[in-house]
Amino acid sequence: MEFQKKGRRVAVLTVLSLSLICGQSVSYAAGPGDSLGKNAGNSTGSSTTSSTQSSTSQSSTTSGALDYSGWYGYTNADGSDLKYLEKGTEVSKFQNENGAIDWDAAKKDGLDFVMIRIAYGTKEDAYFDENVKGAQKAGIKVGAYLCSTAKNMDDALAEAKLTVKKIRPYKFEYPVAYDLEVGSMLSDGLTKEGLTAMTNAYCKKVKDAGFIPMVYANKTWLTKHMNLSDLPYDVWFAAYPLDRVYRPVEGSATTIWQSSEKGVVRGIKGLVTTEFSWKAYGGGTPSEKNAGNSGKNSNNSGGTSGNSSQNGGNSSNNSSNNGNSGKNGGNKNGNNSGGASGNSSSNGGNTSLNKEENSTISTGGPEAESQASVENGWVQNTPGKWQYKEGGKAVTGWKKVSDKWYFMNSDGNMQTGWVKDQNSWYFLDDQGAMRSGWIKDNGNWYFLKDSGAMAKNWQKVSGKWYWLSEDGAMRTGWRNLNNVWYYMEDSGAMVADTTRNINGVDYRFDASGAWLP
Repeated sequence: MEFQKKGRRVAVLTVLSLSLICGQSVSYAAGPGDSLGKNAGNSTGSSTTSSTQSSTSQSSTTSGALDYSGWYGYTNADGSDLKYLEKGTEVSKFQNENGAIDWDAAKKDGLDFVMIRIAYGTKEDAYFDENVKGAQKAGIKVGAYLCSTAKNMDDALAEAKLTVKKIRPYKFEYPVAYDLEVGSMLSDGLTKEGLTAMTNAYCKKVKDAGFIPMVYANKTWLTKHMNLSDLPYDVWFAAYPLDRVYRPVEGSATTIWQSSEKGVVRGIKGLVTTEFSWKAYGGGTPSEKNAGNSGKNSNNSGGTSGNSSQNGGNSSNNSSNNGNSGKNGGNKNGNNSGGASGNSSSNGGNTSLNKEENSTISTGGPEAESQASVENGWVQNTPGKWQYKEGGKAVTGWKKVSDKWYFMNSDGNMQTGWVKDQNSWYFLDDQGAMRSGWIKDNGNWYFLKDSGAMAKNWQKVSGKWYWLSEDGAMRTGWRNLNNVWYYMEDSGAMVADTTRNINGVDYRFDASGAWLP
């Protein structure tokens, strides 16, 4: 059975929202930009930390009592303790300049992931490669970010080019983020549409290189300087509420919250950012941890209380992966097939897919000598290529997970875009989920049946008839079908049982839609 990728793709727009406190006393995040960490290790701290902080709250490379209070006391808006899956921080040259980073100590202290700065604009961070290699060797999951200074599309593309050059030698579990916080970017009158287009262009380059793109910003940047509805990427959200309450914007696609610059991590000198992730990028089944008051006594490095449910106070949490091995008991239309791969990044309509659920892949990073066996669930063995494991083996063909259908090729890799199976075309969005209903592609509308199969010829939708050509594209205007003339409105709906003035001439149509000469 032939499996192909159809020569077209659909742009799926998703609404992203971020969670900075509105109407509350807030310290806006300095962010992972050029200023972050400059004061780390000094008694004054950063712009968002208290001047009363003492050296006892600073991280140590070896031993000594540390004040982990920066990692606790967080709640959701309903008063419940904030839960998360993985804790992390970010580093740039400023942390390195405070002293050599002991990544092994950081790993032992419970650090699950780190976001490492690539550059400030096109000025490379001198410690990027050293930090990536050190963190990965210690078994810490790695992501990266570039702090943008771009004022136009050319600048953004130059930053994207540098980013791809720097990250290409590595495999990252966590995303590569475009950090938007530098006020001078707006000095030349950059519009919301312009900044949104620049952000999407940067993220597309990252995605095309095989990495997971992400947007870093606070609420002001995301709501006043960009169009959220046009940003189909996960969000790394910066907000430092003094009351430590996480208040996500409704519909938020936030997967990582940067909640303060008051954290400590053994092995990194100075105060660091506190990062909570609700998505275990790169696989694994981490236990749910508690960042609320009740989580303080779990352990010094963030706690291991709770269970494997992933509610984290965020709309992007997992639901259980279940379902049969394929439609109609094993596969869709009774055939497991292989085919071309597509890209995997943001989904069309959901905040996040959280494919890592139930997988048991090692968190030792790509440099680990071996990986633990993956029994059940999603796992990303290489950037951008997802597999679903059952009993440790990669599933092929159709697979239903959390009420959504996915297709894996003969290598077990999840597919995206147009695929052909048993003489029918199906469309799988950027997260691999099978679509149904109307979709628009390259200016043409297509209708996908409830089964996911692309419709052709006459199709009745919501009480109206539409004509779809052999390639599935909806047609408008005059159509001569079996020697009978029909007229389709601009919406595609067939005109019937009426008289319609078309280009100054009245035409009559019977109840079947046929033109009456």
